[in-house]
Amino acid sequence: SGRYRSALNDLEIAPRPKQPELPIWIGVGGTPESAVNAGRLGLGMALALLGGPPERAKPLVDMYRQAGQLAGHHPSKLKVAVSSHGYVAETSQLARDEFFPYYSSYF
Repeated sequence: SGRYRSALNDLEIAPRPKQPELPIWIGVGGTPESAVNAGRLGLGMALALLGGPPERAKPLVDMYRQAGQLAGHHPSKLKVAVSSHGYVAETSQLARDEFFPYYSSYF
C-alpha cells in the first residue's frame, strides 16, 4: 500500500514462480547513477541497449558490480541482463535485408 496505490492484500501471483524467491530487477537505461543504485541495493540490473555499440555497457556493468560489492553483496548475486533489438526471419540474410533499414535509422 502507499500513497499512489491501494493495498494489495491476499492476492495471488499467477503463474507461480518456479524459484522460492521472486527476483526483483531494476531497469537501467544507461545512467551511471541508476547502475550504481541497482548495485547498492543488490538487485539484478536489466540494462537497455536500444542503440549504439554494446561495448558502452561495460562501464555501467563495472560500476554496478563495484557498488554492489562495496555494499556487501556477494558477486554471484549481482546479475546482469541486457535487452536489445532483435529480428527473426526465415534466414539470417533475409533478417538483415528486412530489418537493417529500420535498425540503421536508430543510429
